[in-house]
Amino acid sequence: MMLLKTVPELQSEFENQVCCLLGPGPIGDELEKRGIPVTYLELRRNLGFTAIYRFFKLIRQYKPDILITYLIHADLFGRVFGRLFGIKVIICSQRGSLHGWQFLRPVERLTRSLVTSYTAQTEAAKQELMQYSHLTDAQVQVIPNTIRLEDFSKPAVSSTLRKELGLPAKAPVLIFVANLLKGKGHAYLLQAFEEVTQQVPDIHLLLVGEGPERTNLENRLSTLPHGNQVHLLGRRKDIIQLLQASTLFVFPSLAEGMSNALLEGMAAGLPCVVSDIEVNREVIQDEVNGLLFRCGDPEDLVRQLLRVLSDPVLAKKLSQAARKTVAEEYDQPQAMAKLISFFHSL
Repeated sequence: MMLLKTVPELQSEFENQVCCLLGPGPIGDELEKRGIPVTYLELRRNLGFTAIYRFFKLIRQYKPDILITYLIHADLFGRVFGRLFGIKVIICSQRGSLHGWQFLRPVERLTRSLVTSYTAQTEAAKQELMQYSHLTDAQVQVIPNTIRLEDFSKPAVSSTLRKELGLPAKAPVLIFVANLLKGKGHAYLLQAFEEVTQQVPDIHLLLVGEGPERTNLENRLSTLPHGNQVHLLGRRKDIIQLLQASTLFVFPSLAEGMSNALLEGMAAGLPCVVSDIEVNREVIQDEVNGLLFRCGDPEDLVRQLLRVLSDPVLAKKLSQAARKTVAEEYDQPQAMAKLISFFHSL
């Protein structure tokens, strides 16, 4: 999603081409609609040899000045074959914690000399990268995710959308936007939601996103007394409108890079209740622009949700401060200027 937000904004300064290790998907489709050429390597076929040859042809035809890689597999593929095929400047973009890919760390360290510079979304990600890959402070630039705040200033159509979704006009609505993955915390969010309904019986929960956990979540909802008040909406293109139709943004993720969804919730002016993990603490200051709860603890999540739902003054204070944070630190024009300056410096 950050790639989709960033690349079109670079068109005035650079000529851009996106190369995907795998096959076509929704992000590539959107990039192509916005005039960004996309090449698909189909890496999983023919032991990768066809993908390497396609990459070689692309590099020879396109002759890029800079190669920027996203995520660990692209980082390793890009730095090795990018250097081999003559690219002189290679930037690896660290998109969050790599605890799930520890077995690739030795390869990362062995090949780090092929990388010109690294970028990280957060200071926490930078420190982790420096520690595991033995990099210096100067080798890693922190460039956070961004939000176009003006996109969240359009008139809300919440009443119409609520009717389409079958939501009562006055009912409080929680929203969580994330891929349906185990590490996102959906399981204990559902546990917390059931407890919240004991005190707020008309509350609803929107789960926006798609992924391998969908079947498990559907099975779990079928057993819950208030499962019919939880709405699995799948992948949506109207995220801003869904946020505008909601009352509170909840974010129970167990691990993150830097959440675009959280920034969007803040930009929409929703009070945010988020898990107390390091990367979230870089964005959310507890009791100031959001509330933190103990990660993985449904009881503490219930406590913080009920605080916001029962206190309109607190909710308004948090929502205003959240939007102000986005305006001052994460609005896209500022971050894009930093990114463009960084690329030119290389």
